[in-house]
Amino acid sequence: MLGRLLKLSVITTLSLSLGVGGTLLQSVAWLGMVWGFAQTSPLNVAIEKTFDGKHPCPLCKLLQRTAPASKRAAVGSPQVKLEALVMSGPVLLCPPRLVGSRWALLRREMSRAEAPPVPPPRFA
Repeated sequence: MLGRLLKLSVITTLSLSLGVGGTLLQSVAWLGMVWGFAQTSPLNVAIEKTFDGKHPCPLCKLLQRTAPASKRAAVGSPQVKLEALVMSGPVLLCPPRLVGSRWALLRREMSRAEAPPVPPPRFA
């Protein structure tokens, strides 16, 4: 029992340090906003109002105020474009190693040069 409690506390601490708590609260806020707006308007309008940023709920305002400054600055910062380095040259593909009877079977199949019999044989 103590081991489970310890694991749960480590997972909770790690999740909160990674910011999962804020994400969870934001998700709860969005669900509440959609539910509230859907009481007075159609669902598509409720979803638009929830995510347009013009109708924040008190929980959203609280989360915006308590967000770390680095996170707030990262939201407005320009995106960095990553460019991939493409190198041209020969690509060597090595087939898997065949050993023993598999190699003999493959060699026999590859060395078959005669055409199939015409007409096909009939079994009695």
